[in-house]
Amino acid sequence: MGIKTLGGAILHNDAGNIVNECHSSLSSSSSLTPVPVPDDCPCDATEWSNLVNNGTPCHGLVQEYRISGYSDGDLEAHAYCNNSEAPGWTGNFKATSQTFILRCVWDRNFEPAVSIDGKVLYVTYGARIYLSNGVGWIMNISCYGTDPYPPHLWDGIKSFGATPVGTYSRTGGYNLTTSLEVVEG
Repeated sequence: MGIKTLGGAILHNDAGNIVNECHSSLSSSSSLTPVPVPDDCPCDATEWSNLVNNGTPCHGLVQEYRISGYSDGDLEAHAYCNNSEAPGWTGNFKATSQTFILRCVWDRNFEPAVSIDGKVLYVTYGARIYLSNGVGWIMNISCYGTDPYPPHLWDGIKSFGATPVGTYSRTGGYNLTTSLEVVEG
């Protein structure tokens, strides 16, 4: 039995309880309300360090997330991206503290080098999910190419929910895939 979601948002009933299953006994006056995006990362610096280094969950956040059902080549890379013979990216994101945003960031973890659709996945921020305080959960996937800025292959947002889990809707990027689903693990 899983937690019910609507557009990637965890659903609550009028009493504020998470809805784990649908009941026909719900009254017509009951409503389901999406959980809002946190205003700030719920983990303090120590909790985040424990999540990154030891995998200790923090306020519902876990160490690793992945794009559900992703296989290398599912997102077509732009022609401007440099070719790569590195192994294909698996669609996984791991908690990190190696970026300018010190908490609530998951990325492809910098090492080892990986490719996306036979192209170089941008090293620094090639694939990441992060909390944009009060805005939503943001996903960026970029390759490395000849442009001065890394070509964005896919950008998306999830506007509700206390964790990165859920459906991200495309906001930009070369690839026209309309949505990607993120799950734990």
